[in-house]
Amino acid sequence: MLFLPNILSKNVPSGESEKDNKIIKEHGVIKNFNFKPKNHLELAENLGLLDYKKAIKISGSRFFNFKE
Repeated sequence: MLFLPNILSKNVPSGESEKDNKIIKEHGVIKNFNFKPKNHLELAENLGLLDYKKAIKISGSRFFNFKE
């Protein structure tokens, strides 16, 4: 299994980065808040659950470390 490629459908658009991603479908209604909502990384880091800055130094971008 480790050597099998992740074969994509021919319908999947190609792109250079995540900025090239296209929204195909959205679900639900976008809520409006009277404050700026925090994303999942900000919430988890503020709660002391992970340390993504340390993980970037160790593994590179797009990784995080869970704290005990």
